[in-house]
Formats: sequence, structure tokens, C-alpha cells
Amino acid sequence: MTGADAIARALVDAGVRAAWSFPGSPLTHLEIDLDRGKAPQHEFSVSEHVGVTMALAGALLEGHRTAFLCKHVGINVALDGLATGAAHSLLRSGMVLIEGLDPLPKSSQNAQDNRAALASLSNLPLLEPGDPAECYALTRYAYRLSEAMRSPVVVRIAGRVLDDDGEVPLAPPDVPADEARFFLPGAPIVVTAATWATHLDQRIEAHERSFPSLSHLAAADLPKGARRGVIVAGQLGRVAASAARARGLASLRLGAAYPPPIPAILDFLGALQEVHILEESQAYLGPWIAFLAATAGPGTRATLHSQVITGGGAVDLVLDDIAMSAPTGERSRSDAPALDVAGALAELPAQALDDRPWADAFQAARGDMKRFPERDPRRQLLSTLRVEAARLGRPSIVVADPGNTGVLGIGEGLVDVKWHMGSAAPAAAALARADRIADNPGRPLAIAVIGDSNYYHSEILGVMENGIRGRDVLHVILVNRRSEMTGGIRLPQLGDDALTQQLTASGLEVSRVVLTDEAARTAAIIAAVSARGPRVLLVIDERKDIKASDG
Repeated sequence: MTGADAIARALVDAGVRAAWSFPGSPLTHLEIDLDRGKAPQHEFSVSEHVGVTMALAGALLEGHRTAFLCKHVGINVALDGLATGAAHSLLRSGMVLIEGLDPLPKSSQNAQDNRAALASLSNLPLLEPGDPAECYALTRYAYRLSEAMRSPVVVRIAGRVLDDDGEVPLAPPDVPADEARFFLPGAPIVVTAATWATHLDQRIEAHERSFPSLSHLAAADLPKGARRGVIVAGQLGRVAASAARARGLASLRLGAAYPPPIPAILDFLGALQEVHILEESQAYLGPWIAFLAATAGPGTRATLHSQVITGGGAVDLVLDDIAMSAPTGERSRSDAPALDVAGALAELPAQALDDRPWADAFQAARGDMKRFPERDPRRQLLSTLRVEAARLGRPSIVVADPGNTGVLGIGEGLVDVKWHMGSAAPAAAALARADRIADNPGRPLAIAVIGDSNYYHSEILGVMENGIRGRDVLHVILVNRRSEMTGGIRLPQLGDDALTQQLTASGLEVSRVVLTDEAARTAAIIAAVSARGPRVLLVIDERKDIKASDG
């Protein structure tokens, strides 16, 4: 099967329940195939930001593995979610991001290399299959790694690997859970200034416990008599490593760009006199390996050369130049060694983190968190949403944006999830897929609480997609016509009637109420909670004395 077929089969065999995509080569054909298939359930998203947030939030549900697919330049749009929601959360199911690479490029405006950004901003493992068999095996491994680390994992695939044909050994499929459950781990699922350090400590701990498994994703080949060799990234694949073997050159092929297998790299450098680091489009491994070699001590003897390949067919030309410059080792036409994915799976812990440290850290920080001022009607608004949903027999999940209302609601216990800008609407939509909350029967009511400034900044596309898709989400948009978290600055906004028309045109039912009119507010909440489908409650805050924070 092709590499694209192998990815699709891996998602099915991994028991993935939901996948989201934004179309773009070289993944378009794979995305279309997923959209036509029965499993996993697939949807095209209005943007990469919305799609990746839904995949991240969907993986907060237990028994609900997810995937997100986009091309390399789409990472730019998804990066807000990856730098916050992906980097600072404890997922309960596996989530894998399939990144389509166009390294030369052929159908893209550039050959953007995202390895440095994903490694430094999000601390996400980056796997790089080099043939169809590895597309299948590494995608299956990625879900195990994601659940061990409780974080997303990125699988980076070049177009040539997606199109390549090869034998693909299959593994027994994972049986998906009967239902998807949401429950809080003794604390909200949030990122705040008071807790971000705890998230960082947890990610470091997960790295330390899980990353030794990735040391198996390095395949070294040292032909007899070889004194020179090449290090190739996974996207260059076994083809480049086998071509090096045919020329009598040693090779080290890395199936993981981050974290790189340091012991394997140092052993390889110590065994040779000259090593060429071959990459496409951008030098990421070259400078890093040079620094590693410089600090490793006298055991590393190889002279290093970093080369960036920018044209088709250039790999063979580069290898010919290296081989002709001096005698090489024994030549062989057989394939280079495969990555030891089975060994990586065997060494991977079942789970590297538990919930208790997070719950303890949150409770310790809660006392210093800001709360609503006394008798603030926003507290009553959030509380009434909870009470009325429960009265109607629907447990609720409240997702807030990072604005003032969401932040103040965390300390009050009125917000369950708060991530990055623009996450409330798509995260609520993904969490609405839960079959139950903990052991409470009944599909929950998902509520997205959004400030008007954040609506225009980054929530607008998620709200519109929920309307277009007909998703059962209640959006509560608070309109005070100022950026309350940042000095009360007034940003461009539509008038209330124009905003209502915009939302209605996107397929949402809209009702409006004044925040301080308690009787009307309660009646509007009851009606909104009782309804189904995509809907918006516009809450107009006409108070003039709101005290803005310093931002």
C-alpha cells in the first residue's frame, strides 16, 4: 500500500474516533479518503486553528482518540493552539497531528520547516517515517506515546513517502472504547499564570520517562571499512540510507527529529572520521549535532559537514560527491536497517503522569487567583447556567476564553476548561461529543463563554463553524465593547443588530439580554439551556464602572 493508505489504515487500527483536517497538498488525497470512509469520523475545518483545537479538546475525553491533518504552512495558523493547549494540558486519549511536508517545494509557496518551532514552543515529539511500513508503524506508536506522555505527537510526512508503495506489516487493531467520557481530574483543565510552571514541570517529567523509548528510532549502518557516513532525517527515508550503503558509506537514519537520540548520534560520530548531515529545505539537525559534538568530549572524533538539499535528485549527487572524495567501505545493494519500532513500544511506559500533582498544584494556587467582585452579575450568570442545566438533567461543561470573565470564573469553580485565544467555541464543540460526564448519564451540555473582544480576535471562525455544522453548543457572548483584560481599550466591533445578523446568517439561533436585568437574564438562560442546536445568548453589559485590569 502507499504511505497515505498506511496512515489511513493506522488511524482505523488505532481506534481513532474523530479526525479533523484543513485541506492542502501533499495530504489532500489522504484527507479526501478519510472524509469518504466510515471511520474515523472526519470533518474538514474552516481553519487549522479550529481543527487542531477540536482535536486537542476531543482528546480530553477518555476513550476518544483524535487526529488532525494539515500541510506544513498550516502549522502557522494552528500554532496558538499547539503552543498553549498542546503544551500545557494532560490529555486523556491519544492525539496525533499529521503534518504534510513539501520540502523542495512542489505545490507550496515555501518549504517551511517547523521542527524548531514545534520542539521549542510545544515540546512535542516529532516522528518522521521514511516508507509506507513506517507510516503505519510510527502512527500506531504515536498514539501509544501520546497516551504515555498525555500530550500530542506530531508525525511529519513528505509527499514522496505518502506516494511511495511498499509492503506494510499490520498489527492487531486497538478496540475503541464503547463511549467517550469527560471528567475533571480534581481541578479545571486550565492554563493560567498561576499554574503554567506546573504544566512545564509535568511535561519535563513526561519527557524523562517516555523519551528513552524513542532511542530505538535510530537505525545505524556501518559497512566494514567505512570511515565516512551520513546522518539523514526520516523524511529522506530508507531510500537515502540504502543509497549510502550502495556507495560504501555509513548511515544513521533518524526516525524522530525531536527528541534526537543522543547516544546513537554520539556513537555514530565516534566511529567515523567524517560525517555529513543531510537535510532538506532547512538546517535543523546540523547546528544541533555540531553543538552536541563540540560539548561531548574527546570521544567524538568525526569532522562534521552540514548540507541542505534544495533540488530533486540532489541526494544521489551529494552521495556520489561524498563517495568519490576518498575510499569507502564495503558496498552492498541490500536495504539499510529498519527502525526498531517494536523495541520502542516495549520500552514505553503505559503512562508517565497522573492527575494528583496537577490537582494539588491547582488547589495550592487557587487562593491567589482573582475572583469576581462581590455581587458581580457575571458570577450569577455562570452559576445560573450550571443550575438550570442540572435542573433539566443535563450535566454541563463550561469552556471559557482567556478573557476576564473566564479567568475570574476559574477560581469560583464555574469554568471547567480554559486554554488559548479562540479555543472556547471549538473546544466546546469537541467536548459536546462526550457520552457522559464521569458517571453521570446523559449527553452533557457544552457551553462556550466568550468575550466580545476575543470573539472578533479569534473565536469568530469557531462560532461560525459550529453554526454551519449545526453543532449542539450554547455560546454565551458577553458584550461590553472593551478589552477588559487589557486596559479597557475599545477595539473595532459591530453594533448589536449587525452582530446578530452575522451570527444568524451563520446558522445560529440568537437571543439577547441585558446582563443586569436579573429576571430577563434568568428567563433567557432557561430558554437557551432548554434549546438544542447551535445557539448564541448575547449578554449586553452596559455598566460603565467596570474596573479593567492593568493587562
